[in-house]
This record gives sequence, structure tokens and C-alpha cells, in this order.
Amino acid sequence: REQWWEDNGEYADDLAWAQKEFGIDQFRDYQWETAVLKRVVPIPLLVDAPTGSGKSLIARLVLRRNGGLILTADHALQAQYAAGGIPSATGKANWPCTIKPSVTAARAPCSTGEIRSSACDARQDGLCPYYNQVDIAEASDVFVTNYHMWLNRWAGQHRYTVSDEAHRIEGILREWQTAQVEF
Repeated sequence: REQWWEDNGEYADDLAWAQKEFGIDQFRDYQWETAVLKRVVPIPLLVDAPTGSGKSLIARLVLRRNGGLILTADHALQAQYAAGGIPSATGKANWPCTIKPSVTAARAPCSTGEIRSSACDARQDGLCPYYNQVDIAEASDVFVTNYHMWLNRWAGQHRYTVSDEAHRIEGILREWQTAQVEF
């Protein structure tokens, strides 16, 4: 088995990439095998391992050849991925409106219905930071976003989706679509 991994051209290519991106000398026993398994077997993959065990490397190996989306529960983790060169898309509340500088893009005229978003001059002229970062992310093979934005914009649109901090999705789903019913 080990000889096959070493003779495989993808292994050498993936290792060279991982050395550059993650600064590792070699894969841990399970890392590359898990990534290859996910590439060839079309079933959901759940990796539950301690912090520092290399889950992010496995995720990046899977997405490296297939493209896809990384979901995070908070902006700090999203920023870590972005710092590693992965395009990031965050929600409208994180961006200023260039048409109405006193508000965020979430309260911009194109978001409140005051004007259609397709009619917004800033968006048309490439001056809207919110839509610019969304366009960059959507044009990328791999990008990172948070669960809230994914639920509102991209849910179900990517073959490969990595859920980082997946244990937090239940609470996020609850707050995203909660309705109170009085009896």
C-alpha cells in the first residue's frame, strides 16, 4: 500500500503543494488517504479529529482538485482561510455602501428595495465592495464563506462543501430560520 502512494504522481504533486501551503515535510498516515478516498467515493465524508490533527489539510486536498466551498461558523476562522489565500465572501453587514456611506451594504438602497440591485450604479461600475468580493469568490474554484451567507445564497450549489466547525450548524440553522408559533 505505501509503495502505491509513493509511486502515484498525484501523491508527489499533492505533497509538493502541501509543503508549500502548510510547511509540512510529509503527510500524516491518514491525511492523503482520506483526501483520495473522498475524491473517488461519492459519499459524505466526516472527519472528526482533535485540533491540530490536520483536518484543514485534508479539506484543502479534497478541494484542491475538485473545487468547492469551505463553510465556517465565524468571521475569525473565515479570516484565517482568507489569510491563506482563499477568497472569502462575507455578508452585507460587513461592507460599507458606496452610494450611501452612512450605512452598510445591508441597509443600502439596493438591499432595502429602494432601488433594484441590478440598477445600482456602484454595482454596475464595479465600485461596490460587497458585490466585488462575492464576484471574486464565485469566480474562484475554492472559496470560504460563513454558514449564514451560504444558507442565503449558495446552499446546495457546490458538489464539494467542507463544513468547518460543523458542530455549530444546528444552532446556526435554528437562528437562521426560527419562527414562533403561538397557540
